[in-house]
Amino acid sequence: AKIIKIKKDLEEAYKYFQLAIQYEPKNSFAYASVGEIFRERNIDDRAIFFFQKAIELDPKNYFVYFVLGKIFFKKADVGENDIICFKYFQEALERNPKDMDAHFYLGEFYRLGSRNIKQDGEKAINHFLKIQPHDPRRAVAFRNIGLIHLMGLGGISKNDYSAFAFFQQACSLDDKDPITHTYLGHLYRVGAKGVE
Repeated sequence: AKIIKIKKDLEEAYKYFQLAIQYEPKNSFAYASVGEIFRERNIDDRAIFFFQKAIELDPKNYFVYFVLGKIFFKKADVGENDIICFKYFQEALERNPKDMDAHFYLGEFYRLGSRNIKQDGEKAINHFLKIQPHDPRRAVAFRNIGLIHLMGLGGISKNDYSAFAFFQQACSLDDKDPITHTYLGHLYRVGAKGVE
């Protein structure tokens, strides 16, 4: 079933995963795989059901927590979904402290804040700094740290020079990011202190 899923024949993969569940009802991997099929089709309620069943069977599977976090991240502005999403990312990180995906999303949560999650620049920066050098999101993480300093978000003092330094690091990692270039241009245009 996994090979069929890789080839993107989701209908056929679904049939085999359902058979796996029928023959082995405690097969966490099969439940998670069916959840992934529903997630790929944007049928979130069904995906959530299968992912939660996978967690029930194997509570150590950090990836399932992360995927549930991503599902709730899409609807984080509705009701208590931001808290649910946040908790799933935290659970993923508790099970795998090196999970770059969870660090990135938690960094975003703390950077932006939400209805029920307070903006916290220091916690955002701590999560973003854990993104490893080989990870393509490192440039975005550095850009986001630059934004935190530029705008003085979440208790971090506004500091154009720190913002500039992080924007430069982001550009050194991805010199084609127009957003980072825009903020660097802004700092040059306004003659920000320490920017030459």
